[in-house]
Amino acid sequence: MISITILPPSLLQKEHTPFIDISKTMKYYIGHKILLCMGGGDMDAKSCAAFLRTADRGSITKAAFALGYTQAGVSLIVKKIEEECGFPLLIREKDGVRLTPEGERMVPVMREIVRWNERFYETAEEIKGVSVGRVRIGCYSSVSYHLMPPVIREFHKDYPKIEIDVLEGDVHEIERWLEENRVDVGFLSARRGQKFRYVKIMRDPILAVLPPGHPMCGAETFPLKAFGDGTFIVNDIEDSHPVIKAYEEQYGPMPDMKISSTDQSVISMAACGLGVSTYPALQLLGHGEGVVTKRIDPPFFRTVIMGLRPEEELSPAARRFLDYIKKYLPELTKSGEPL
Repeated sequence: MISITILPPSLLQKEHTPFIDISKTMKYYIGHKILLCMGGGDMDAKSCAAFLRTADRGSITKAAFALGYTQAGVSLIVKKIEEECGFPLLIREKDGVRLTPEGERMVPVMREIVRWNERFYETAEEIKGVSVGRVRIGCYSSVSYHLMPPVIREFHKDYPKIEIDVLEGDVHEIERWLEENRVDVGFLSARRGQKFRYVKIMRDPILAVLPPGHPMCGAETFPLKAFGDGTFIVNDIEDSHPVIKAYEEQYGPMPDMKISSTDQSVISMAACGLGVSTYPALQLLGHGEGVVTKRIDPPFFRTVIMGLRPEEELSPAARRFLDYIKKYLPELTKSGEPL
């Protein structure tokens, strides 16, 4: 068993100890057992993982079911961690639990403990020539429902001992999960500041979405100028902006534009003949029933990007998954273009 000693801040000075950078100390010396000098007790990474599952699910019962523990067992783990810290981490309510302010501050530390514990064993197995580990992926619904299952299936053929966890949310949630260390990689549709590293995955074509019976349904492509012939329905201005901007630069203001609140409502409105719209091909997966899609002339694309944790924090398993998805995602979508 390999141990790490986490020293109190007062001792983290050059004249007292060589362990100046606690993050680097954790990255190179963390193992299964974490000895906390401040409290004089001990807490292992499995306990941290159980606590995090409880906090993320907002329920001791749900966490116990997911982990295969008893409810009493998870409650005991949480109690011991709170005793170790010396203050409550969870507020118990009738319908579940939620973090205290102190708990919110401790969660990022626990995520680091779990992450580097996993990294330790992944690296050891990699040295022995065995690919093991866990990859946590944040993605939006269309990717989660329609791309991840075949990607995971193919990935597991090559790496059967690497586990994949998929968290579904919108781009803002995915960004927060990256910040909180809840995911290793996250699908994004645009660079969102300088907080993360970014890797371009593919160019995703933006398609025209037409109602059945539209005069252009039989055409090979949908001309840009034709967007001005009727009502243009838009949900996400960010994705539609290149088309709108290009139209207005060439032909003036879009004559008639309607804004809808959700992806599905835009598709439903188009299907009912209330107008035309544009959507990225990935976003239309599983949502294109009742409409006709066409490539736009000239073509428009959005770049699918994956946000990543810093290089030194990315596990061997996550690196393998990233290489794999860059290679196979355009092939699986049958529409995107690799970069």
